[in-house]
Formats: sequence, C-alpha cells, structure tokens
Amino acid sequence: MNHHARRSLRVACLIAALGPTAPAQGPEEATLADGRRVFGRVAGDAAGGYRFVPEAGGPALPLERVAEVLADGSPPPADVPPPRWHALLHAGQRVSGRLAGLDPAELRLDDGPGRRAVRVARAGVRALVQRPGEAVVFDEGFEALEPRWQRVGNPELAAEPRAAGKHSLRLPAGGSAATYTLPAPVAAGRFEVSYYDPGTSAEGQRWFVDLTFRGPDDVPAPIRAVPGWDGPTPAVESPEGPALAVQPLTRRAGWHRLVVRFGPGRTALAVDGDELAVGDGPKGPLVQVRLATESLRLAPPPPAGLAAHLDDLRITRLAVPGGRPEVDPSQDEVRDANGDQLFGTISSADPERVQMVVDGTPRALPWADIAGLYLRAEPRPSAAVEGLWVRLAWRVEGREVDLVEGALAAVDATSLTLETPYAGTLSIPRDRLKRLEVLGRCRRQVIDPTPHHLGNSYVPDLDPPQPGGGVLEVPLRLDEVPPGASTLAVDVVQVVGESGNVDFSDEVRQGFLRTNVLLNGTKIDYLNRHIRDRNDAPTRVRLPIPAGLLRAGANTLRFEQSGMKADAEKLDNLGVLAIAVEQDAPGARP
Repeated sequence: MNHHARRSLRVACLIAALGPTAPAQGPEEATLADGRRVFGRVAGDAAGGYRFVPEAGGPALPLERVAEVLADGSPPPADVPPPRWHALLHAGQRVSGRLAGLDPAELRLDDGPGRRAVRVARAGVRALVQRPGEAVVFDEGFEALEPRWQRVGNPELAAEPRAAGKHSLRLPAGGSAATYTLPAPVAAGRFEVSYYDPGTSAEGQRWFVDLTFRGPDDVPAPIRAVPGWDGPTPAVESPEGPALAVQPLTRRAGWHRLVVRFGPGRTALAVDGDELAVGDGPKGPLVQVRLATESLRLAPPPPAGLAAHLDDLRITRLAVPGGRPEVDPSQDEVRDANGDQLFGTISSADPERVQMVVDGTPRALPWADIAGLYLRAEPRPSAAVEGLWVRLAWRVEGREVDLVEGALAAVDATSLTLETPYAGTLSIPRDRLKRLEVLGRCRRQVIDPTPHHLGNSYVPDLDPPQPGGGVLEVPLRLDEVPPGASTLAVDVVQVVGESGNVDFSDEVRQGFLRTNVLLNGTKIDYLNRHIRDRNDAPTRVRLPIPAGLLRAGANTLRFEQSGMKADAEKLDNLGVLAIAVEQDAPGARP
C-alpha cells in the first residue's frame, strides 16, 4: 500500500471513529514536545481535560504534551465575499469581518469567525484596517434602495434568496435596471458582486453587469458580463473596450461571486475564482456600474417570476501608500490609502464613514478615502482568563489567516471555542483551522496590549517605527494580589540576547546594552538574559515576580535601558508588544 493509500485509510478510520457528525476533512498533525509527530484529532472538554486522539489507536495524549497541531484548513467558499476589515489586536493577533460599529467602548464586527458577530473592547484594538493598498469606494449590501441608484422598470428588495444581511436586489426579467455613477473615477481596482443563478435557462432573456469606463475623448467603453439566463455559459462582451479572451464556464445553480479586476494594461474577470475572461486594460477609469435585465429581439415573453438577484456589491480602488508614517501614541490616527495621516480623536465609525474631532473641529470622513484607523495607546487591563492557553490561526481568504490566543473553552466536530482577554468568546470553524499552538495552562491578565518601541533610532519594521526612548513606565493596577506565584509575561521582538548576535551579544554579557525590568522600584530581571537567537520573530519572555512585590492597588512597572560600553547613548532598539501577569493554573505543565 502506498503512502497516499495509507493516509486515506487513516482518514476513513478516524471519521468512522468520530461518528457521523465529524466533518469530512483530513486528520490533524500534532508535534509533541519531544519532536515526534502524530496524526489524529483534538478532542475533550474543560472538565475532563483536552487531549489529542491518535488516529492509529493507542492512548490519548494530554494536549499539554503537544507543542502544536497543524491542519489542512480551507478558505471560505469562493462565492463568499472576503472580509473587508481586519481588526489588529495586541501581540500580532488579528480578527477579520464586516464593520458594524466603533465607539469609545468597543469595536463590533459582523461576519467574524464562523460568520458570527465579534465584540472587542476598544483598549484591545491596535488598528482597524482595510487590505493594504486598497480603499473600498462603494459597498452596497442592498438593505435599502438608496437614491444614489437610478432605477428603470421595477427593481426591488427581496428577502430571499440573499447572500448576506436581510435583503438582496431583485431585477425582474424583461427590462429592469439600476445604475450607479461613481463620484470619482477609479483608474485601477476591483469590482465584485454576488449573484444567484437559479440554474434554469430562458430563451431570449438575460441579465448583465455593465462596467462603463471613460475612454479617450470621454467616449464610454463598457465591459459587459452576462452570467445568465439565455445559454449554458456566462458571456463577456467588450465591443468598444479592450480585447478579451473568454474561457467558457458551466453555469451552476446557487450563489456565485463575479470579480472584475481592472487597471492599466490588464482586465480579468472571474466567477468563484475561476477565470472567465482576461485581456488588455480598459481604455480609461471606471465611471459607472449598471445592473440590468433585457429581452432580446423577437424573444418570447419571460417566464413568470424570472428575476436576477444580486447582493454584496463592492468597488475597491487600488493605491500605493507612500512616505514614512509618523506615530503619536496620545492620539487616534486616520491613514488614507496614499499614506497621508490625520490625528485627533475618533469618536465613532460605521461602514460608511468615520467621525473624528481634529483640533476641536468635528469631521466626517468617508471610508472611500481611508486605509485604516490606528487607535491611541491605552494600557487598560483585560479580564483575567484561566485555562489551557492556545494560539489559533485559521484561513479567511486564499492564503490569508487570522490569529488569536486565549483559553480553550470547548471543542467539538465543527469548531474550537476560545475565551479571549479582550474579544470575549470566539468560535473558530474547524474546517478553517491551520495551526494550534499550545502555550500552557495558566491564569493570564493582559496589563498593556499596546506596542512600544524602546530605543532611540527609527526602525521601519518596529511598531511604532519612531523610538520612545530608553525608559518605559506602565501602570499596573490590581484589585487584589493574585494567589500563588506570579510571572510577568512580556512579548518582545528584536532584543539583543546574551547569545545569538555576533555583533552585540558580547556587550550584553559584559553588562551593557541591556533592558532591565523593575517592579515598584525593585529590579526583577533583564530581558536580554532570556533571548538565545536574533529574536526576529516575537518571543514571550517570562520573568518570575518575587513574592510580596506585587500589591493590591497601584503598582509601577518600569523598563530601563543601558547603552553600549563605548557609547552610553546608543541603546538597543526593540519592541515590547504586550505585557501580562500570569499565575500557574491547576494542572499546569512545568
């Protein structure tokens, strides 16, 4: 039996063992603490403990003995629109979804993991961004028939079928249309819309999407996509526009996603990720979108009830940000797609616009011009979360992944559920899972989720790139002193260690170029002692806190840097990404 056959047999046996509710997906692969690899599946619960069940049989392994679990997570179906917004959380974590609202207390996302709503305390949000180099200039969910659409015939809202939200746009067959003229032309970008195909054909009847580009001398040059109904395959027409080579695709019943990418030199159309047409770039910028139905000449009357249904329309402008961003930790920041910045106080945001006060003057900024919001540093403690801590990564689009960490709260055949410090309870679809890293059992409270740059030199790949100097003080307020031994857990990057850096490690061993950590005026350790490599990737350093040093109420945590032997002004430039206080939880591994 070859390798692939053995693997298939293992999958079949595992699915049979788990019962009929298990998803039809490949086994998960665990790397144990001793380096061995085992195929199987994560199982268990909080009461009885979590474990890894080998597919080949034998005793289940406590999950604490596993270093990480890898899985063949798949992205969402191609007909599901990719998430527009990414919430950047502390220590490199990210959750994607559709913005529902932002206010002084929290960020709310719809269509988060498992297409469920997510609420994140504002103090735990570093930034809310769109895709790098992109700005969505038009986002239409067809929850209302807005006056910005010029209508012909009888376009209307429909409750079913719909791709998202509560409604879709219904265009009756035979001569209905909805036209949107862009406020500003888009030279390079992407148009996308979800549409429903009933799977039936109707002679002489069709519906289409016209993208009108402004050609030389302002002559319109449209590109028309015709997904149905007259014929078994979608069609593309461009008589006045660029030459396009069309690939025949078979129509299938159900919801689909039409995506048109355009820009100087290239046009590409795809349905559910499958190439429909490709060719030269349009003759000018996109200026208008028209959704319409029509009856061809001498066609019989359309069948009763025949209509096109469209949802989740989006137009995105591409932009290349320029310059080096400045950072002011005391203010909120709006950064546009070209790299320009505006500082002030962000009071609220919704899918249409951001409300901001700049120099005492309220301003409303449309998302069409915004790349992202960067919120001011607020070192507010999180809720304490206890349990088996893991870091989960799952696919949200193509190769893109989201990442969060928290205490494992539940595991079943379809999802893994985490309790997180700032985002509450998140359920991650199991068939999207890419990686689960086991961090150990503990009680953890994040004290400061905001990144800091210690040092005195500009470093582009640190967050923030501007240095904050050689001293960082963080208030640490506790309602009560946690029971048991406590540890200060600091996520750091680019720290010079006592080994691993041929240029500067010798300085550290001699007592220079160090970052000392003091709690309530008492030095407890220095970061460099715990680094054994170049620290190019974030590392969690754990510093034991001497008994009796923490106190109820106000505490002061302080980082102090020393310079080089020959130049006391030259400091180590490093990132402190997050700070937490931890205590061992019952059943914690050494």
